[in-house]
Amino acid sequence: MEWLRAVDLAEYAPNLRGAGVHGGLMVLEDKFTSELLATLLNIPPGKTLLRRHLNTHFKELLGKDIIQEKRESEGTLGYIPLTPSAKLKVTKKSQFSLKRKKSKGEVDYGDLVCPLNPNCEGEMNGSIRSSMGIKRVEEVKEEAVSLLSDDGSLTDSFSQSPCVSPLPDRHLV
Repeated sequence: MEWLRAVDLAEYAPNLRGAGVHGGLMVLEDKFTSELLATLLNIPPGKTLLRRHLNTHFKELLGKDIIQEKRESEGTLGYIPLTPSAKLKVTKKSQFSLKRKKSKGEVDYGDLVCPLNPNCEGEMNGSIRSSMGIKRVEEVKEEAVSLLSDDGSLTDSFSQSPCVSPLPDRHLV
Protein backbone atom coordinates (compact mmCIF):
# COMPACT_ATOMS: atom_id res chain seq x y z
CA MET A 1 0.00 0.00 0.00
CA GLU A 2 2.85 2.39 0.84
CA TRP A 3 4.57 1.41 -2.37
CA LEU A 4 1.49 2.45 -4.37
CA ARG A 5 1.59 5.85 -2.70
CA ALA A 6 5.30 6.15 -3.49
CA VAL A 7 4.70 5.52 -7.21
CA ASP A 8 1.84 8.04 -7.38
CA LEU A 9 -0.98 5.50 -7.45
CA ALA A 10 -2.44 6.34 -4.03
CA GLU A 11 -5.97 6.65 -5.41
CA TYR A 12 -5.94 2.92 -6.30
CA ALA A 13 -4.49 1.73 -2.98
CA PRO A 14 -7.89 1.23 -1.24
CA ASN A 15 -8.87 -1.26 -3.97
CA LEU A 16 -6.12 -3.57 -2.78
CA ARG A 17 -7.49 -3.74 0.78
CA GLY A 18 -9.08 -7.10 1.42
CA ALA A 19 -7.90 -8.51 -1.91
CA GLY A 20 -5.61 -11.01 -0.17
CA VAL A 21 -2.49 -9.83 -1.97
CA HIS A 22 0.67 -10.16 0.09
CA GLY A 23 4.08 -8.88 -0.94
CA GLY A 24 5.39 -12.44 -0.86
CA LEU A 25 2.72 -13.45 -3.33
CA MET A 26 3.85 -10.77 -5.75
CA VAL A 27 7.46 -11.91 -5.52
CA LEU A 28 7.24 -15.68 -5.17
CA GLU A 29 4.26 -16.54 -7.38
CA ASP A 30 5.46 -16.83 -10.98
CA LYS A 31 1.95 -16.27 -12.30
CA PHE A 32 1.51 -12.93 -10.51
CA THR A 33 2.13 -10.20 -13.10
CA SER A 34 1.72 -6.46 -13.33
CA GLU A 35 -1.39 -7.04 -15.45
CA LEU A 36 -2.98 -8.98 -12.60
CA LEU A 37 -2.01 -6.23 -10.17
CA ALA A 38 -3.61 -3.63 -12.44
CA THR A 39 -6.76 -5.73 -12.57
CA LEU A 40 -6.83 -6.07 -8.77
CA LEU A 41 -6.37 -2.31 -8.42
CA ASN A 42 -9.37 -1.80 -10.76
CA ILE A 43 -7.34 0.20 -13.27
CA PRO A 44 -9.44 0.18 -16.45
CA PRO A 45 -7.88 -1.59 -19.47
CA GLY A 46 -8.29 1.61 -21.48
CA LYS A 47 -5.83 3.52 -19.28
CA THR A 48 -2.76 2.06 -20.96
CA LEU A 49 -0.43 4.84 -19.85
CA LEU A 50 -1.35 4.21 -16.20
CA ARG A 51 -0.94 0.45 -16.65
CA ARG A 52 2.46 0.99 -18.30
CA HIS A 53 3.50 3.21 -15.37
CA LEU A 54 2.47 0.45 -12.94
CA ASN A 55 4.32 -2.15 -15.03
CA THR A 56 7.54 -0.10 -14.98
CA HIS A 57 7.49 0.35 -11.21
CA PHE A 58 6.47 -3.29 -10.66
CA LYS A 59 9.57 -4.41 -12.58
CA GLU A 60 11.77 -2.04 -10.56
CA LEU A 61 10.29 -3.35 -7.32
CA LEU A 62 10.84 -7.03 -8.08
CA GLY A 63 14.17 -6.85 -9.90
CA LYS A 64 15.49 -8.30 -13.13
CA ASP A 65 16.02 -11.86 -11.87
CA ILE A 66 12.48 -12.36 -10.60
CA ILE A 67 10.96 -10.75 -13.69
CA GLN A 68 13.07 -13.09 -15.86
CA GLU A 69 11.78 -16.12 -13.88
CA LYS A 70 8.21 -14.91 -14.42
CA ARG A 71 8.82 -14.57 -18.17
CA GLU A 72 10.31 -18.06 -18.37
CA SER A 73 7.34 -19.58 -16.55
CA GLU A 74 4.98 -17.79 -18.96
CA GLY A 75 6.80 -19.48 -21.83
CA THR A 76 6.36 -23.00 -20.48
CA LEU A 77 3.89 -25.40 -22.02
CA GLY A 78 0.56 -25.50 -20.20
CA TYR A 79 0.95 -22.10 -18.53
CA ILE A 80 -2.37 -20.81 -17.19
CA PRO A 81 -2.33 -17.15 -16.12
CA LEU A 82 -3.58 -16.22 -12.68
CA THR A 83 -6.83 -14.26 -12.66
CA PRO A 84 -8.78 -12.59 -9.85
CA SER A 85 -11.69 -14.96 -10.40
CA ALA A 86 -9.58 -18.13 -10.54
CA LYS A 87 -10.34 -20.58 -7.77
CA LEU A 88 -7.76 -23.10 -6.73
CA LYS A 89 -8.89 -26.34 -5.21
CA VAL A 90 -6.73 -27.12 -2.21
CA THR A 91 -6.89 -30.65 -0.89
CA LYS A 92 -6.90 -30.91 2.86
CA LYS A 93 -4.53 -33.44 4.30
CA SER A 94 -5.88 -35.61 7.03
CA GLN A 95 -3.64 -36.97 9.72
CA PHE A 96 -4.01 -40.44 8.19
CA SER A 97 -3.23 -39.54 4.58
CA LEU A 98 0.20 -41.19 4.64
CA LYS A 99 -1.05 -44.45 6.14
CA ARG A 100 -3.16 -45.58 3.18
CA LYS A 101 -2.97 -49.33 2.66
CA LYS A 102 -2.30 -50.62 -0.80
CA SER A 103 -3.93 -53.75 -2.08
CA LYS A 104 -1.78 -56.74 -3.02
CA GLY A 105 -1.91 -56.00 -6.73
CA GLU A 106 -1.17 -52.31 -6.24
CA VAL A 107 2.40 -52.63 -4.93
CA ASP A 108 4.78 -50.47 -6.95
CA TYR A 109 8.45 -51.28 -6.60
CA GLY A 110 9.65 -48.62 -9.02
CA ASP A 111 13.37 -48.40 -9.67
CA LEU A 112 14.98 -50.17 -6.75
CA VAL A 113 18.62 -49.50 -5.93
CA CYS A 114 19.15 -53.04 -4.66
CA PRO A 115 17.60 -55.69 -6.91
CA LEU A 116 15.13 -58.15 -5.42
CA ASN A 117 16.63 -61.11 -7.28
CA PRO A 118 19.96 -62.22 -5.70
CA ASN A 119 21.01 -63.80 -9.06
CA CYS A 120 20.66 -60.53 -10.92
CA GLU A 121 23.72 -61.02 -13.20
CA GLY A 122 24.72 -57.36 -13.20
CA GLU A 123 21.34 -55.82 -13.94
CA MET A 124 19.16 -53.54 -11.87
CA ASN A 125 15.45 -52.94 -11.87
CA GLY A 126 14.93 -49.97 -14.16
CA SER A 127 17.62 -48.10 -15.98
CA ILE A 128 21.26 -48.40 -14.97
CA ARG A 129 21.88 -44.94 -16.36
CA SER A 130 19.15 -43.25 -14.40
CA SER A 131 19.73 -39.76 -13.12
CA MET A 132 19.54 -40.83 -9.49
CA GLY A 133 23.31 -40.82 -9.06
CA ILE A 134 23.77 -44.57 -9.57
CA LYS A 135 27.14 -45.40 -11.10
CA ARG A 136 27.35 -47.65 -14.11
CA VAL A 137 28.67 -51.18 -13.60
CA GLU A 138 32.02 -50.43 -15.27
CA GLU A 139 32.65 -47.43 -13.02
CA VAL A 140 31.82 -49.39 -9.88
CA LYS A 141 34.11 -52.28 -10.88
CA GLU A 142 37.05 -49.89 -11.13
CA GLU A 143 36.74 -49.00 -7.47
CA ALA A 144 38.47 -51.22 -4.93
CA VAL A 145 35.50 -52.52 -2.96
CA SER A 146 36.14 -55.40 -0.62
CA LEU A 147 33.99 -57.06 2.00
CA LEU A 148 34.66 -58.87 5.25
CA SER A 149 33.44 -62.45 4.88
CA ASP A 150 32.17 -64.76 7.65
CA ASP A 151 35.61 -66.27 8.30
CA GLY A 152 37.18 -62.82 8.77
CA SER A 153 39.09 -62.55 5.50
CA LEU A 154 38.76 -59.69 3.04
CA THR A 155 37.31 -60.64 -0.34
CA ASP A 156 36.55 -58.74 -3.51
CA SER A 157 32.80 -58.20 -3.73
CA PHE A 158 32.68 -58.70 -7.49
CA SER A 159 34.50 -62.03 -7.46
CA GLN A 160 31.71 -63.60 -5.38
CA SER A 161 28.61 -62.10 -6.98
CA PRO A 162 27.97 -60.61 -10.40
CA CYS A 163 25.35 -58.23 -8.95
CA VAL A 164 25.74 -54.46 -9.12
CA SER A 165 25.29 -54.00 -5.40
CA PRO A 166 28.58 -54.08 -3.43
CA LEU A 167 26.62 -55.38 -0.41
CA PRO A 168 27.25 -58.99 0.68
CA ASP A 169 24.69 -61.62 -0.29
CA ARG A 170 22.18 -62.24 2.46
CA HIS A 171 20.87 -65.71 2.99
CA LEU A 172 17.13 -65.67 3.58
CA VAL A 173 15.76 -68.20 6.07
